[in-house]
Amino acid sequence: VNDRYDLIISNPPFHAGHRERHDLGAGVFDDVGNFLERRGQLVLVANRHLPWRRWMDDTFGGHTLLRANNRYHILSSPQ
Repeated sequence: VNDRYDLIISNPPFHAGHRERHDLGAGVFDDVGNFLERRGQLVLVANRHLPWRRWMDDTFGGHTLLRANNRYHILSSPQ
C-alpha cells in the first residue's frame, strides 16, 4: 500500500498463533502516519484488555470512545 487515506478502520492484530503479542498491537501506530492523511481519522475495533487508549493518546494526543462493551471498544483518533 502506497496511498494515503482520510479514514482507516482496523481490528488490529495482537496474536501470533495463540501467543498474545503487545508489540503487534503497538506496532500499528508505528506506521499509521505513513498512510493517514494529515487530518485523517483512525478507527479501531479492539479488545479492551490491551492499552489501545494509551497508544492512541501517545500517537494522536487523544482519542474518542465511540462504543464499548465488556470485551471490546471502538476508538477514534481526534479529528
